[in-house]
Amino acid sequence: MSEATALGTHRNELSSDIEALKSDMASLRKDFSGIASNLGQQAKERAAAVKETVQDSVQTSISSAESCVQRRPLTSVVVAFGVGVIVSKLLKR
Repeated sequence: MSEATALGTHRNELSSDIEALKSDMASLRKDFSGIASNLGQQAKERAAAVKETVQDSVQTSISSAESCVQRRPLTSVVVAFGVGVIVSKLLKR
């Protein structure tokens, strides 16, 4: 009977260990889910910040180009024509 008692004790310990392992795994799953959610939110915030920076930069460039065209309209037309000629020659090849 002592073997049966020892076997029962080991079985109970093993069952207890398995339950503890299940609990730990559930806790880890929650932690990883929270971390993934947090990383996703940080990525979203950074993307929004980059988008805003790019939009500001583009708007500044557009304003600068408009100002240059207004100050020297004839030069702007000549430059645009030259760029068009170069692009058309490159596209023909």
